[in-house]
Amino acid sequence: KEQGKAFLVAAQKTADAYFAGLTDAMLVAKNQGISARLNTELSHAVTASMLAGHAFYHLGCCDAALREAGLKGVF
Repeated sequence: KEQGKAFLVAAQKTADAYFAGLTDAMLVAKNQGISARLNTELSHAVTASMLAGHAFYHLGCCDAALREAGLKGVF
């Protein structure tokens, strides 16, 4: 549990630093890292949208697993 918390704290710091370093003008600029990894051109705004969507995907998976186990879901 503590390792999971530490990972989440580190992930939050990474995300906060990423967003803090962006300006409005940079949102429409190409995100070099993910564009290279996915072999397509994506802006920082698209990256943020993809990250948010992916987070909701995982929340939905957690919700389904909890409910299938007879527990209260996330939502």
